[in-house]
Amino acid sequence: MSLRPHVLASLARRLEMLEDRSLLSAHGFGAGPAGLSHQPPPGGPPPLVATGLGGRGPSFSAPSAAPVAAQATLLGTQLSDDTTGASATVSYHSVGDHTRFAVIVRGAEPNATLDVTLGDTVVGQITTDTSGVGKLVLANNPRGDEQSLPDDFPTDVAVGTAVAVGPMSGALTKQPLTCATGQAGGLAAVLTDASNASAHGLAGVRTFATETELIVKVTGMAADSVLDVTVGSTVIGQLTTDSNGAGKVVFSTDPTDDEVQLPADTAAAIAAGTTVSVGSLSGELAVSRGHFGPRPGYRR
Repeated sequence: MSLRPHVLASLARRLEMLEDRSLLSAHGFGAGPAGLSHQPPPGGPPPLVATGLGGRGPSFSAPSAAPVAAQATLLGTQLSDDTTGASATVSYHSVGDHTRFAVIVRGAEPNATLDVTLGDTVVGQITTDTSGVGKLVLANNPRGDEQSLPDDFPTDVAVGTAVAVGPMSGALTKQPLTCATGQAGGLAAVLTDASNASAHGLAGVRTFATETELIVKVTGMAADSVLDVTVGSTVIGQLTTDSNGAGKVVFSTDPTDDEVQLPADTAAAIAAGTTVSVGSLSGELAVSRGHFGPRPGYRR
């Protein structure tokens, strides 16, 4: 189905209300002098399936077509040097035949040249400016000041691939799929029950540098009830509704306060197309426009 832009924005804002944590502006693709250009692949990004939750308003329909975001791979990490205070944001994504590897450094020694290593291969260098800021963007179809992928660029990049920028080192981890499409947003699912039109819900995924959260919210369910929350075929916990039949629960791989533990293996398996169920409600995660989803380089 097709949603108008103002409807998409409204849906995204409603999910954004679920957030109770602030995101810091360390995003290497953000605006500003040091930001990196983050453009969609040639021919435009893959089509998005917009989803959202409205506690009020019209009913919702599940996505009418299978999302294509599962074809995208987005990995990244945040590196730091405790001695100098330098940091580096690393992002790797592959969408179809489009591949991009980007690194932005801040707080490094001014006018320094740093080797950038991926796996066992030095893929490029970053020369910092007088403020200790520098960047490197490699792509198989470079634009602007981007550089071409070197001939020996690794072809087996995956979760756990080592990456180093000067003295800083780490490993790539799974990141949200949406940044690879050139759109802000995250994964979300509208939860519906064909036999109960008054009940609906939404599940949204947020991935930080070191943590993944699954936020689930429902309305119109039976009052004061305990509902199993299932991801794929695994029951990961329960959601308890209030006297109005509404409820919310946040699952996290690193829970605090009233958050519930999200199993690491479940978090790693979450992707577009994953089914999320709460009691009788069910839906599939799909790419959703909006700013509720985290982006590479953001951290808690």
